Amino acid sequence: MSEMTASKVVMIDGREVIFRELSVAEIRLMMSEEPESDGLGGSFFEDIRLSDLRRFTNLEVGQVEGMRPSQLRAVITHIKGQNPDFFAWLARVNNPPARL
Repeated sequence: MSEMTASKVVMIDGREVIFRELSVAEIRLMMSEEPESDGLGGSFFEDIRLSDLRRFTNLEVGQVEGMRPSQLRAVITHIKGQNPDFFAWLARVNNPPARL
């Protein structure tokens, strides 16, 4: 898959944001990292850490920190749209089916 088909550009509140579909190797690396220690970054949003937003986009730390939660929610919506298989897997891992 070429880089062009694995990414898309969206304007969010006047800012051009590039959204990437991560490779399996990038997902493995992301999942092996230690959780954020500040408590907020790892739990502010239910399904993604604040530090992970930079992996999926071209946003830098200061840009993420300066965004309002509603703007970040729009970013997350586009990240999920670009990475549906990852988030489906994450939902299965976090909510395994009940055993009979």
